Amino acid sequence: MNKEKMSFIKQFVGSFNPKFYPKLVLTSWKDTVKYLLILIFCTSFIFSVYWTTVFYKKSFHFLDTKKETISKYVNEYLVPISIEDGLVTAEAEQPYIKEIKIPGEKNSYIFIVDTTGQITSLDKYNAYGLLLTKDTLIMQESKDDGLSRETKIYSLQKVKSFSIRPSQKKDEYIVVSFAKDKFLSINKDFLKNLVVKISLMGWPMLLILGFLFSVSHRILQILFVSLFVLLLNVIFGRKLKYENIFSLTAFAITLPLLLTLLSNMAFLKIKLFGLMFTLIYAIYLIMGFFSIKKENSIETMEQK
Repeated sequence: MNKEKMSFIKQFVGSFNPKFYPKLVLTSWKDTVKYLLILIFCTSFIFSVYWTTVFYKKSFHFLDTKKETISKYVNEYLVPISIEDGLVTAEAEQPYIKEIKIPGEKNSYIFIVDTTGQITSLDKYNAYGLLLTKDTLIMQESKDDGLSRETKIYSLQKVKSFSIRPSQKKDEYIVVSFAKDKFLSINKDFLKNLVVKISLMGWPMLLILGFLFSVSHRILQILFVSLFVLLLNVIFGRKLKYENIFSLTAFAITLPLLLTLLSNMAFLKIKLFGLMFTLIYAIYLIMGFFSIKKENSIETMEQK
């Protein structure tokens, strides 16, 4: 049985032309899956590079233009705290309570420092947060299901020396000390270096996770849609084998997949985008399917 052998570029270009689908459906299982993997890897690569670049540029722009804003928030929210031999001291009237509203989020974040013993838990606060007592750090965060909260308690007994406070220097935001004679200066240059490291480490993770998610999602989508094409095959007597139907549904997803990539890159929030994706996918499937003439069996096309 002669299978259609084509380069990736020829397959890619041909996927935009439904009249070319009678040749594309002759692609073998192996070559169809290979095409899908290359296509998804390319889109995942572009997506990961784009968003890593956006994060890098926006972070640098923020650090370059919002220095006064950063200093303002550091001085407003950061309490000078010292820990010596597991015991906390704080230079603020206590209990010190700050609630931070996160734009677009239903839940807020609460930060409490109380070494007086008046507040000992976060149970009564309907928020994620952190409570620092005389000798304990208590965190309330979301569980893996995202629907409920869990509380984690950490003893500070093993902390010999630590301090954190807003800096009084002009180009410095925070000073952190892990020992009495060792200090870490958090300034604009430090944060820029941190952004570079996050970008370099985050890009491959974004690429790999995005690729794996997209492969599993699109394969399941193709397998599901192929059942619809299988029904058309029976009704209209096209005599396609399932291997041919799988190829048809795989190549037809090319344009919808590229449109999804472009909409994400352009920050477009299109209402009913899922419906538009389905309609475009369906149009290409139907046009490709009916480009295969009823009188032409797969065996006939394979012999041409």
